[in-house]
Amino acid sequence: MIAFICVLGFISGCLAAPCTHTNSAEHTEEQVIARVIALADHNNDGILSVTDLAAYFVINFDHNHNSEVDKNEFILQWHETFHDEKAFAEHVFTHFDTNADNVLNLSDLFALNIRLDTDGNGTVTNKELESYLQLIYNAC
Repeated sequence: MIAFICVLGFISGCLAAPCTHTNSAEHTEEQVIARVIALADHNNDGILSVTDLAAYFVINFDHNHNSEVDKNEFILQWHETFHDEKAFAEHVFTHFDTNADNVLNLSDLFALNIRLDTDGNGTVTNKELESYLQLIYNAC
């Protein structure tokens, strides 16, 4: 009976882990986060607006050009760009898809912008995005 409970506990622990973070190019979390920030902050002003987020994620991840990014598009592009495993890319997507409708669109990006603005000053800094991405990596 004790062995059964131990096995059940192990299985439930494995199922609770939604992803593992491995990178096929052997990039560290810090390297990937720095690259995400560099690509998203296209004007290098240290501030990430909804326009910056849309310019990066929608323009680069929206393969069928319908002005939103579905889960599959996101997973494929994140994996291709940052070399994180697809299960981890899905983990990131679930954090970005603020209304859980399986697409990223302007509504999600506005909500994400509010979520990222941890000091409540109305602007999102690269440091705030870095902290948020680190939380996503740590939650994996």
